[in-house]
Amino acid sequence: MRLKNTVPLHSEETTASFVSRLAFANGVPTVADLLLDAEVTMAQFLKGERRAFEALEELSGVATDDLIQQAFILVEPHVYEIFGHRIGQQHLLRGESRICPACFRQDTRSQVASDAMVLSYGRALWAIASARVCPIHKLALVSAPEASVKHEFVDTWIPWMFEIAEGELDQTIDEGGMYEEHAALRLAGEMPEGWARHFPLGASQRHICH
Repeated sequence: MRLKNTVPLHSEETTASFVSRLAFANGVPTVADLLLDAEVTMAQFLKGERRAFEALEELSGVATDDLIQQAFILVEPHVYEIFGHRIGQQHLLRGESRICPACFRQDTRSQVASDAMVLSYGRALWAIASARVCPIHKLALVSAPEASVKHEFVDTWIPWMFEIAEGELDQTIDEGGMYEEHAALRLAGEMPEGWARHFPLGASQRHICH
């Protein structure tokens, strides 16, 4: 059954972020609770079982294949696939939540009311361990000042909306961003010129930028 309130799945968003926002928009406390309402478990979702994504399609109206495409799907031991790219587990911050504070402010239009939280979303790039800088704003990708529950994008950042709006989490990076620009293009389905295109997406900045 379609939920009363739906949210869009953004083109560079992870499915985990989308589900967190969907739960929040409908007053459901956690991602796990939303999945249970759909009669699937968090374990099924994290393992990438198709049934979990079909259930999410019923709730959200977003196509199952799109949800799978933008999720980290385990395809072999310690290797995940997202947007058609295979990335080793050691190169991922899967379950953790980082943001570019400027992207967050742009999403929420610098509003600090909790209702605005549904407007911000987690980018796939932010989950790649080697990505350290926002290629758009040249700010460091930051984790929340205090630990939070994994896979809960909304709950992680609601307590810090004021600090983000005031720029208190901003860390300007004067140099860098080449790897992040490269990775963002590849996640978007493009193939940048140069020899780095032949490296796995999760390769470190040291390999790609030097």
